[in-house]
Parts: sequence; C-alpha cells; structure tokens
Amino acid sequence: MRKAGNSFLELHYSAARAIAQLQQQALQQELINYIVQAMRGTLVLSEVLQGVIDGLHVALDLSSCLIFRPDADQQMTVDYVSTQTTNREHLCNIYPKHHHQQLTVGEPVVLPRIDTISQIGVCSLLIVPMLYQENCIGAIGLYQDGERQWQSEEITLIKQVASHCTLAIVQASLQAQLQAQKSPELQTHHSALSESEFKFRAIIENSIYMISLKDLQGRYLLINPAGVNILGRPAEEILGKRDADLFTNQTGDQIWQTDQQVMQKRITLTYEETAESGGYRRTFQSTKFPYLSSSGELLGIISICRDITANKQVEETLRMFDRAVAASSNGIVIVDARMPDLPMIYINPAFERITGYTRAEVVGENCRFLHGVDTEQSELNKLRLAIREQRSC
Repeated sequence: MRKAGNSFLELHYSAARAIAQLQQQALQQELINYIVQAMRGTLVLSEVLQGVIDGLHVALDLSSCLIFRPDADQQMTVDYVSTQTTNREHLCNIYPKHHHQQLTVGEPVVLPRIDTISQIGVCSLLIVPMLYQENCIGAIGLYQDGERQWQSEEITLIKQVASHCTLAIVQASLQAQLQAQKSPELQTHHSALSESEFKFRAIIENSIYMISLKDLQGRYLLINPAGVNILGRPAEEILGKRDADLFTNQTGDQIWQTDQQVMQKRITLTYEETAESGGYRRTFQSTKFPYLSSSGELLGIISICRDITANKQVEETLRMFDRAVAASSNGIVIVDARMPDLPMIYINPAFERITGYTRAEVVGENCRFLHGVDTEQSELNKLRLAIREQRSC
C-alpha cells in the first residue's frame, strides 16, 4: 500500500510539473508572438522593449529583467528595467564590464552563482548580447535572487528574443534616419497626401449618405455622422459591432450574406434593402464594394447607403392615386402644362369609354379636337385663364 501511495504521489508531482512546464512554454510563446506583432504594428520602440522584459520577468519567474544599451560614450548602461523589479536603485552599475568582450563576440554570460554582488540581492545572472553587423548594440540581462541553474531552453529562448529585439532596434533606427533625410519632394508629397486625406475625410463627414467601413468579420471600423443618425445610436455603440448586433437576426443575416458575396467575388453591388432603424422601418439603396490594400489584399467592405424611405412612400402614394383615377367613373385627362400646346399625357379608362378614343390616339394631342358646335366659348375662356393663373376652376 505504501509503495502504491508513493507511486501515486510521484505521478501527481510529475503531472503538476508537466502542467507547469506547459504553462511556462505557453507564456514564452505568447512573448515571442507579442514581439513579432508589435514590430509589425505601430508600437514605438520603447513600448516594444519594455513589453519584452516585463513578459520575460513573468514567463521565467525572475527577480529582475533589464535591457542594456550603449550611451553616448558607448558604455553599456541600464536602459529598461522590468516594472516588477523592486531593487531598481542597486541595478544602475550592474553590467559586468569584465565580460563585455565575451558578449561582443556573441557569447552569452551564464553565471549560476555570484557571491561578490550578493549584497544587492543578485546571486545569479544570464546576459545575452544583441549583435548587429558584428557590433554589440545592447544586451538582455536576467537576474535571480538565490542560486539558479539556467537551463539550455531558457538560454535558447533569450537568444531568440534578443534576435527579435535587435531587429526592432535596427528597424526603429532606420526609420528615424529616413525621417531625418526626407527630401523636400517627399515632404511636399507627404503634405499633399495629408491634404488629400483631409478632403476625403471632409467628404465622408459631411455626406448626407451613410458611409461605413467594416472588416472581414463584418465589424464596423468607421461610420460617418449621417450613418450615426440613420442607425439612431451613438458611434461608440456601433464601432466594433456587427449588423447582427444592431438589427434583428433576420436583417443582420441578410446584410452579412450580401457583404460576404461582395467580398468573396470582389464586385460592386447596388441594391435595395429594408431594415428597422431608429424605431422605424426604412428602405435603403446600398452600394457596396470591397476594401483593398494598395497591394490588392482584401481588408473589408465599404458601404454607401441612401435612405430612400421617403421616395418609396411617394411612389406608393402615386400608385394609390393612379389606381383611384383609373377606377373613377368620370373621364379624367392630365395635360403637361410645361409643354407648348398643352399635350395630353394621361387619360383614364372612363375617358376612353365616354369619348370612344383610345389612349394611343390622344396622348400627345391637345384637347381642342374634342370641341364641338355645342361647346360654350365662355367656359373655355374660364378654363384657359385658370391654367394661365395656375389655379383650379
């Protein structure tokens, strides 16, 4: 029984160690991913490097993590310290100058135990150089209270991190040089681009049509004031949301299906869609087209929507009027008073029955052919005067 109990405990401890190791590996991988994404994004160098040492501090359970950079006299000094470090004041002159030559040739300094500087709470260290074109442009320092055997996988990780940090430093330096060396032509071009961007934004902001930009997942990245008014929500409640979050499920699904069609086929599509917005049922004429990068990569979809609800209501009113006129038992004629000789442009079925003339025979003609010997001239004069004065009679 005792042997079985010991085996169970050993299995338990082995599983716990394996879980801890997996968690640490996950943290380390997250750190590498952070560096790569930060370098691709818009983070400035100081944010990248500070994030690196803060991440290392947690991932490797350190007492302190630092980055050394050369000063104006090319002396290595502490440039960044992990925010979790508690003994910052003792780390200003901690760089091991007697190991500098070793670092300049790309060899890490691995010291599991250091008794000479234990008074400042550092008992073991690992320093990995950052080399660029055979020059040491910095180093990453890992410090631990107490003795620590630095594992080979830890050294490999720091070398990998140092390589990424080196690239970030060089990339930032080159960008700074390019900014400093901009020619007047480039500055003029940049100014023209800024002016163009200002005009483009002015058009979007002042358009009476809803203009929006969504990413590949259908999340709103941009919406203009007209769109905010149409949707009846503040911009902060729209940005980052999908149409399914703003409309009913059915409407949201229909919009998303159309968006997917536009993005997948990379086409421009103009169509009418109906949705409930701001508590009202509205009809929109929407034009959608894919949003592409300068290299042709699909980034999302742009939509321009015009609220045609009022137009649709007018059309429906006209249809109702047309049905009422067509059903009337009285003969009704409509003429175009803007044209010379007032040609007829519409007659209803009752007119055809009463006069015996078909629509094809009379449209485009003046009504005078209907005059006969019994027509009262005084009544015609009243009618002509009313037309000139644009009033009923």
